Amino acid sequence: STAADENHDKKKSALSCQDVVDAYHELLPEASRVRALNDKRKNQIRTFWRKAGVITRQLDGHGFTMQDWRNYLSYVGENCRWMFEERQNHQHGTVWHKKGFDFLLNDNTYLKVREGEHDDR
Repeated sequence: STAADENHDKKKSALSCQDVVDAYHELLPEASRVRALNDKRKNQIRTFWRKAGVITRQLDGHGFTMQDWRNYLSYVGENCRWMFEERQNHQHGTVWHKKGFDFLLNDNTYLKVREGEHDDR
């Protein structure tokens, strides 16, 4: 039954990772699409969840939940529009590319968003 438990846990975590992606697509339809969930990305989601939990505990007194993820994405969608634009970087003669899922799954990005550092100027 240990193998069955492991399979159940894998399915559970895969489902929660898919829920994370589904919320991203639902709340940020203009952002680049996540087309595949590989092990690296699933681990990235789990790592982000843990690290964002540390930040959320300090700011809100509780761990990071699916509702916190949805709130984060909604806030980004309303206040950080620059993340979804291709823009000229005149300083270097290059183009800033729009940000995506992996950029948002970064605890430093999350902290800066929570502190208002990434708001549109």
